[in-house]
Amino acid sequence: MSFRKAVFWTHLAAGVVSSLVVVMMSVTGVLLTYERQIKEWADRTHYDVVDDGGRRLTVDELLAAVRTQDPEMRVSAIAMHSGTAGLPMATQGRRGRAYLHPYTGEILGAGNTAVRDWFSTMMGWHRWFDLTGDPRATGRAITGAGNLLFLYLLLTGFYLWLPPL
Repeated sequence: MSFRKAVFWTHLAAGVVSSLVVVMMSVTGVLLTYERQIKEWADRTHYDVVDDGGRRLTVDELLAAVRTQDPEMRVSAIAMHSGTAGLPMATQGRRGRAYLHPYTGEILGAGNTAVRDWFSTMMGWHRWFDLTGDPRATGRAITGAGNLLFLYLLLTGFYLWLPPL
C-alpha cells in the first residue's frame, strides 16, 4: 500500500471517528457565540420598564437602594447600560446578579434564568459532553481527542488535496 493511500484511509477513519465530536462542538460553539446578545435580549424582554422621563438613579443611589432592600447582598459591582432599554445590574461575585429599576432602585430579579441555565448546559456540552463530577475528565479527554483528530484531518486534507508527484 502506498503512503498516499495509507494517509487517505487514516484520514477517512479519523473523519468518521471525530465527526460526532466535531459536529457537537461546532453546533454548541455557534450557539455560544451569540450567548451575550441572546442573554441581553432575554433579560431586556423579561422586565418591562417604561421610561417615564424621570431621572435615572446614580450608582451610589442604586447601591443604597439595594442595601436597603437586601442587606445580605454583598454587591461587588453595578453595571450601568446606556439608553433607556438598558437596566442597571448589581452583581455579587461571579454568579449572583440582580437587575434594578433605573428610576426607583427596586430589585427586579435575576433576569431570565431559563435562558441562562440553557446556555450553561450548552457550555457543559461544548466542553465536557455535559458530564459532571469525576466523569467530566473523560468528557474533556474526548473533546480534546476530537480536536486533535480534527487537526489531523486538516493537515492530511491539505496533503491529499495536493496533486501527487
